[in-house]
Amino acid sequence: MAQAWKVTVKSSWKKYAKGLSVQIVTNTSSKPSRDQIFEAFDKQLGIKKESGAAPMFDIEKA
Repeated sequence: MAQAWKVTVKSSWKKYAKGLSVQIVTNTSSKPSRDQIFEAFDKQLGIKKESGAAPMFDIEKA
């Protein structure tokens, strides 16, 4: 069963401003992976993953 998730940036990091969010639909009930999250930010907002540390995300069911 598909599950929709809302992923929000918890703390600003490089191009990821606090409060930015994307929606992700997964085919399972498990939370989306970091790869899926970065892919969603790239596709939906045009923000590509940069090397180094990564922002913290708040992941909740939509």
